[in-house]
Amino acid sequence: TIVTNGLGAGERILVQKNWVDDSDTAHREPVEVTVYDAQTNGKIDSVILGDTAGESQDPVWYEWVALPEDIKAADVYIRETGIGAGGKVELSQDADGSFRDKVTGENHTYEATYDSENVANEIVWTVTNRRLGNVDLTVVKDWRDGNGEGVDALRTAMAGTGLTLAVKLEISASDDAENPFRIYDDEQGNGHVTLGGEDVPIMDNKAQPVSSVQPILTADEEYHEIYFHNLPKYDTNGTVVRYTVEEVWLHNGEEIALSELQTISPDVYALWSTYARSVEETSYDANDGALENDTQEITLTNTRTGVTDAVWYKEWHDVYMYEAGSRPDIYLDIYQTVHTSETETEAVTQLIYPSYRWTDEGLLPPETEEPDAGGDAGGSEGEVSETPAEASGDTAQQYVWQALLEDLPKYDAYGFEIVYSAVERTNVNASEFDYAIAEYWWEGTRLGTRNEADKGSESAYTAHTTALTEQTKDYARYALNAGGTFVNRLD
Repeated sequence: TIVTNGLGAGERILVQKNWVDDSDTAHREPVEVTVYDAQTNGKIDSVILGDTAGESQDPVWYEWVALPEDIKAADVYIRETGIGAGGKVELSQDADGSFRDKVTGENHTYEATYDSENVANEIVWTVTNRRLGNVDLTVVKDWRDGNGEGVDALRTAMAGTGLTLAVKLEISASDDAENPFRIYDDEQGNGHVTLGGEDVPIMDNKAQPVSSVQPILTADEEYHEIYFHNLPKYDTNGTVVRYTVEEVWLHNGEEIALSELQTISPDVYALWSTYARSVEETSYDANDGALENDTQEITLTNTRTGVTDAVWYKEWHDVYMYEAGSRPDIYLDIYQTVHTSETETEAVTQLIYPSYRWTDEGLLPPETEEPDAGGDAGGSEGEVSETPAEASGDTAQQYVWQALLEDLPKYDAYGFEIVYSAVERTNVNASEFDYAIAEYWWEGTRLGTRNEADKGSESAYTAHTTALTEQTKDYARYALNAGGTFVNRLD
C-alpha cells in the first residue's frame, strides 16, 4: 500500500532563513517561524528551520507551508517566534508597519527582519537574522612624566587659551568597504555610531549619553579614564567592527590641527612636543556566550622624550708629574640611574659605558687609539668644545679637561629624568704616582671623594652623587653626577 501526502488544494509559501553573522555557523540554532493570516492576525501554522536531515546531518533552513484553501499566499506574513531551547523573542513593529524583532539565543542576540518575493509564481518569505552585539570601551590615560611635573606644566600653559586635550572615538577595522560608517555628535552633543543600519547612542559607564569626543586634560581638570560604552559590534553584514581612539586638540570646542595649536599657544605646543604618544589595546573580552557586552580597554600613553648632554670636568694640580711625564692614564666608568616603576623611589643604577679613556682631547671609547695632538677624539662622543678655562685663556688644556657625551636619552621609560654619573679610575695604583684620591667638586665647592662626603657637605654630596652597588665598593662607593668636576692633586 502506498500513501502519498500532497499539499492539498490550497496555495503554499516557501519559508527560508538567512543568517547575517559573518558565517558563524557554530552558533546558529534552530528557529521556529510562524505563519499568520494578514487579515485576522490569526496563526496558520509553524515550522522549525535548522533541523538536521540526511546522512550529512546538515541543517535545513527552508520549509514549504501549505495554506488553507480560503487563504491566499499573498495574504499572509511570518514572524520568528522561537530560537533554540528556551530562546527569547521580543516582538516589535516599526512606524512603517514592518516588523523588527529581537531574538536572543544561547550565544548571540539577533535582529529578525522579514521580506517576501515572487519567484516563478511562488511566494518566498525570508526571515533574516542579523547578529547583534555591543562593546563597552574604556580608555585609560597613562602619563609617563615622572612625578607629574610635565602635566602640571602643560595645564598651567593651557590656562586662558581655550585649549582642551581630548580623546576621539574612531573605527579601526572592518571588512565592509561599501557601507558608510559614521561616528557623530547630535545637536545636544551626544555621540552616535552608525554602521549602515540604525544609529546607536554612545553611553558612559553609568548608561548616560556622552560625546564621541571627550576631554582628557583641561587647565582645570585631569581625567584618568574615559568611557565609550554601548558601541555596536557588528555592521549590517554581521561583520565585527573594531574601535580605537586618538588624542586631538580642541580650541573652544572645535578640533584643530597641530599647526593651529602652535599658533594659538607656542608654549602648549612646545610642551606637547616633548611627549611620545602611543595607543595600545590592552584587553578585549568577547562575552557573546554570556549574552553580555564585550569589554575593550585601550591605554593612551604619553611618555616624555628628549635628549641631553652629560659633561664632567677635570682639573689637574700636578705640574711636576705632568712635566716629568709621569701622569697616569685616566678612565671613566659612566652610569645611568633609571626607574623600574612609576614609584619615585624605585630606581636602579646601571653601568652603561665602562672604561672610557679620558684625555685632554675628550673621551675615547675602549680600544680606541689616542688621537694625535689636535686630532679627532673619536666621533661625536669624543668631540669637545673648549672648556671655560680654555676659552678664557686662564689655564692650559693639559690641566683642565672636559668629558662630554652628547644626545643621551633625557628621560627613562616612566618619564623620570635620567641621572648620569661617573667614577674616575686608573689601571694602576695612583698612590704609587704620589696622587691623592680624586676629589668631587660642584660649582666651586668641594663635596668629598668617591667614598665619603666632607664634613659639613653631606647634603650637597647626596644631591650631586649617586650611590653605587656592592659590586663597586672595592674602588668607589659613590659616582659623581654629570656637571661635577674631578680634581686630582699630588699627595
